Amino acid sequence: DRQAATNVGNGWKEEETPGPKIQLGDRRVKVSGVIRTDGGDDRAGTKFYREEDLMKFKSAEASFKVGRNDEVCFHLYKGELPQRNQTDTKKRAKGFEVGLGVHRGGHVVLYVSTGDRKKPWEEIPLKDAEGKDIQWPADNEFHTVELVRTDDKKGIFELYLDGVLIPVPGIEELEISQLSQGGKAANIGFLVDGDAGHSVNTEIEYVRVKRRIGK
Repeated sequence: DRQAATNVGNGWKEEETPGPKIQLGDRRVKVSGVIRTDGGDDRAGTKFYREEDLMKFKSAEASFKVGRNDEVCFHLYKGELPQRNQTDTKKRAKGFEVGLGVHRGGHVVLYVSTGDRKKPWEEIPLKDAEGKDIQWPADNEFHTVELVRTDDKKGIFELYLDGVLIPVPGIEELEISQLSQGGKAANIGFLVDGDAGHSVNTEIEYVRVKRRIGK
């Protein structure tokens, strides 16, 4: 049911779900349209991504704005995109992920899969110093999310929203070894979703990736 579009180019790949379309206009990528089917546990939303070399990857920054009740994740992931609500902890993880974005409820969320069988995938609402959910700014403006790999060998990451470091509850160091230098290739990009019947209106202004020079 998905069709691959080729109108953006520059190595970017697209997977459109029935309803929302990915279009390039005014030097921005726009994802818009009415969602026919919620992505659900399979996270089968509209995807926009390209391959990155983990050996050279340093950080990625994206500027985007989201429509009300849009769910948008900017993430780095490898293998199969981890499912929501995985219950079979005996199965070996097939996907690894680190991402930051906005839940359809409006709060900022960390999306992470470290390969831990007891916690195969987590969607963690992030909190401020007072313990309240951090809300995505409801101003219809562009905001930046940055994923920074601070330790290339271990695969330790820091996450930033509009240049401000976002603390992760209960985690001193966010380590995903499969996204370290030794992990070879991964994908960087977006997942856009929402409730069935919701009209998505997300715009991506830019994505900037910093890479190590040389071998």
